[in-house]
Amino acid sequence: MSGLYTEHLDAMDPESLIVTYPKTMTRDQALAAAKKSPSNAEVLAACKDAYHQHTPAVDDTTTGSIATAKNPANRQDVAASQAYNWHSKVAAPNLTQPLLAASDMGAARKSVETDGDFATFFVGIEANLDVFVGGFGGVGVGFGFPSGSPLWMAWGGIRISMNIDVGINLTAGIFVEPPAKVAGDFIGIEVSCEPVYEGPSIGFGIHLSTDLSEIRGFSVAVGAELGLLPVNAAIEYGHIVTN
Repeated sequence: MSGLYTEHLDAMDPESLIVTYPKTMTRDQALAAAKKSPSNAEVLAACKDAYHQHTPAVDDTTTGSIATAKNPANRQDVAASQAYNWHSKVAAPNLTQPLLAASDMGAARKSVETDGDFATFFVGIEANLDVFVGGFGGVGVGFGFPSGSPLWMAWGGIRISMNIDVGINLTAGIFVEPPAKVAGDFIGIEVSCEPVYEGPSIGFGIHLSTDLSEIRGFSVAVGAELGLLPVNAAIEYGHIVTN
């Protein structure tokens, strides 16, 4: 099934993809990980397969996130989420729940529930999270989906600089494990692209277990793009943390 990201993933040359490790890893740890890690081609193939399995849920989460971020009716809620001190590691579900419940996210909620494989629906922002995950990533609230207790949640690790449009900075993610079990390491693809006509730019992440045997989740950062041109994609080793 062809989706919003199919052509962007198909256009990638695995041999040209750079590999990023979080700053939480020492040089020796990164070298050890590189020796036992899957090849770029294996990572890209596994990410393509993961996206193919869940295209409707991922695509509807993308379009729902874009619409929510751009809708003036949600501007106050988006701004409140951006203004909150997420580095406190304290969940603030009252700030992000209105965004998840917004009418613009209706199709996304339905598609994710219909898919049936996802137990966490994340809503937050994109930020520099060196102290938590060793790089850029998403931080906010992971909601148990379709029900369950919310937790503070962050993930990422990409060390390439990011350009973030603060006016529409909204990140959503869907993860297989529930919030209480989602923490851990991942490997995957991070790509910045414009999957819908006339933008905005999206930082799209596919997150797999480090041995590529399991899908961990997908993330969509509205208004984020890799800041080191002409690089627009990278293989990312990273962490998911919760509190």
